[in-house]
Amino acid sequence: MKSWVKLLFLVLLLLDLAYSTVQYYSEPLDGDVARVVLPTEYFKQVLEDPFGMSVLLKGEEYGAPNRYFVHRSMSTYFKTVPFFFQKFISAIESIYYSSALFKILLHLLLLYLLAAYSSAQDLGKSKLLIAAVLLTPLFQNSIFNSFIGLMSTSISYAFSYTFPMTLLLLFFLPFYQSHRIGVPASKSIKPLTSLGLFALMIALAFSGPLVAPVVVIICPAVLLYIFFRNFKKAENEESLRKIKSSFQQIPGSVLFFFLLFPLLCLYSFYIGTFNMENINTVSIAQRYQLMSKGLFNLLTLKLAYPIFLLFLIINTVFIFKSRQQKESRNLLDLLKLIGLFSLIYIAFLPLGGYREYRQFIVRSDTLLPVNLALFYFYGKSSLYLIRHLKGKTNSIYVAGLFLLSLIFTISDQSNFGKNDCEKEGLAQIANSKEKTVVLDNNCSIMEWDVIRETWKSEGNGKLLKIWNITDDEKTYYTPE
Repeated sequence: MKSWVKLLFLVLLLLDLAYSTVQYYSEPLDGDVARVVLPTEYFKQVLEDPFGMSVLLKGEEYGAPNRYFVHRSMSTYFKTVPFFFQKFISAIESIYYSSALFKILLHLLLLYLLAAYSSAQDLGKSKLLIAAVLLTPLFQNSIFNSFIGLMSTSISYAFSYTFPMTLLLLFFLPFYQSHRIGVPASKSIKPLTSLGLFALMIALAFSGPLVAPVVVIICPAVLLYIFFRNFKKAENEESLRKIKSSFQQIPGSVLFFFLLFPLLCLYSFYIGTFNMENINTVSIAQRYQLMSKGLFNLLTLKLAYPIFLLFLIINTVFIFKSRQQKESRNLLDLLKLIGLFSLIYIAFLPLGGYREYRQFIVRSDTLLPVNLALFYFYGKSSLYLIRHLKGKTNSIYVAGLFLLSLIFTISDQSNFGKNDCEKEGLAQIANSKEKTVVLDNNCSIMEWDVIRETWKSEGNGKLLKIWNITDDEKTYYTPE
């Protein structure tokens, strides 16, 4: 690749990242921030019981029993980082800077991981940059966010969903790389890396609802794949010896992590059923009916999914036409595996409980593993086609990639100033001498909806004092 093209791609990528940073800075705070950061009584017990032993031994129910590490991470982050920013900017601004910093760092890590997975063995030294440029328009923070967004507009949801899924991609990366280069994981993964993977595994198992089903699907599937691959190679041995040797040839590190991780996740899934947020009045059959409507909405309410899926189909057609090549056949097999994974994962979703605020069960946060898998295939297949299509066909295809990127870039409208009303409310609370502040604006202040009753702001008032926004604990509300 020519140096001026690399420079252009790098500039485009940096501009998009800067744009996303301002979008993240402009988001208001959500209603779970104080509940998690303080924490309030609702989420207090999860920080006192990391592994849900009170659920296991006493059958207790409380908020988010299998989310210790994401809650601890968010609580620690917002009890430290804002105070660093307060050395340079106001206490109110420090909160939004802290939120934006976390999101853009997470954005960068996720983009890097998707690019690394997509670009394995492709396009030499430029592979990561090209993959990142292809993938970055898919990071949607505006009208397409609730359909294919990777980063929730809510900072609490970014911690609860995107954060653990990004770390899960990081966990699997050494195993993926060892598979790609054909070196057993037991030889390519160093002892210090194994120690880090073990700590990451423990943390991820208790980091919310998405990790468990993904791990329970992927890890046993990988073990079965390696086993049957070994079994197929051992042609001249008797059956029992063949089974034994096929099992013994599974790399030790893979066997250890890919057996233990699903077991931890099954336990985490079990204690998650004791979450106080679960609504048991909606039957499983009703949940599947609601989910079918949710899937229909995803495909029809906005153009995000139809456009993206259409391009995936185009990629698949081109790959199918060149299926005589080993790499193209591997890509088609990969697509089949992603389709099977997506079907199994979506089938699991209604079993995870029901929430009123997620009426139709499926949306971008719960479908994050599926979206990540599809984005991975998009990146990998597009890089393959850029490299293998020839002449006019290649030019038309690259133009199509540009058009797709342009559509998603234009659709990702700015939300600049979205939190102006909330900041004005916080300033009014900070400047008021009253213990209970009557607000004169009509927007949500650290809540999902406008606060009409004083008691609903008690936790927020405590956190505002901790953040040095107020000198004393205050409550507030907006009258009807």
